[in-house]
Amino acid sequence: MGYTIAEKILARVSGRDRVKAGDEVMAKPDYVIAYDFPGYTDVYFRQMKEEFGIDRVAEPERYAMFIDHMVPAATPKEEELHIITRNWCAENNVPLFERKGIGHQVAAEVGYAVPGAFVVHFDGHISQLGTFGTLAMGVRRSLLEALVRERISIKVPKTVRVNL
Repeated sequence: MGYTIAEKILARVSGRDRVKAGDEVMAKPDYVIAYDFPGYTDVYFRQMKEEFGIDRVAEPERYAMFIDHMVPAATPKEEELHIITRNWCAENNVPLFERKGIGHQVAAEVGYAVPGAFVVHFDGHISQLGTFGTLAMGVRRSLLEALVRERISIKVPKTVRVNL
């Protein structure tokens, strides 16, 4: 049997000739994306600087942020999160999409969902980008690993064949 699309993509982004379901790989996502959500991006940005001494991401074109959940900001805390997100994006030259629509959909519209790409986000709903042939995975708190190391430890998923 041949390889699944997940195996092909994860082999490419981990620098291996091949991988199989169950393998643990260090993969370099093509894109790391996230949106404004308290306790996630604001904490990640602070941890990058304070705990890891990282002031800037090395390849800003591989990152994107979306302000799409608490728009307009209804509380001072939400406004603070938006300011933190805008500032981090400006400091890192990372694309910021604000008031463009739902981030998962906008990610597809602006070109982050391309066939064969590997995309990570803390939110599992990002998997909808799979409709474009993209391997998009919600990695929750492991997103910090992708921000800090520019790689993420991923277990190659099993695939279930469905015959219709």
